[in-house]
Amino acid sequence: MKEVTYSSTRGDSAKLTASMAILKGLAADGGLFVPDSIPALDKSLKELSEMDYQHLAYEVMKLFLTDYTEDELRKCIAAAYDSKFDTEEIAPLSESNILPDPCPFSAALSPYSMVRISVNPVTSKISM
Repeated sequence: MKEVTYSSTRGDSAKLTASMAILKGLAADGGLFVPDSIPALDKSLKELSEMDYQHLAYEVMKLFLTDYTEDELRKCIAAAYDSKFDTEEIAPLSESNILPDPCPFSAALSPYSMVRISVNPVTSKISM
């Protein structure tokens, strides 16, 4: 698998591994770290659509976080996407015919699916 490196959005020429970019947070020039290339998926969309959220997260993240081991990624994903969600689906889709007005895509998107984003307890406490 090709190693993905990360560079600043502001043009700093330093190239970092995913783990170093995560540890640094922001680049020295104040930019955000972005991947230097977008890896191709190594599974078909059909295969990915049949996976649960944790397995799908692993299949995508392993392509971007190439300096982490499989075990490290799987443990982080298991801890991040565990029973703290109010549904086993984690990001369930809801079908709707209602689009925001005005929406230039209404004819092409109706009906469409939306991801329901739940509010976690930390966010609820902060927004009060």
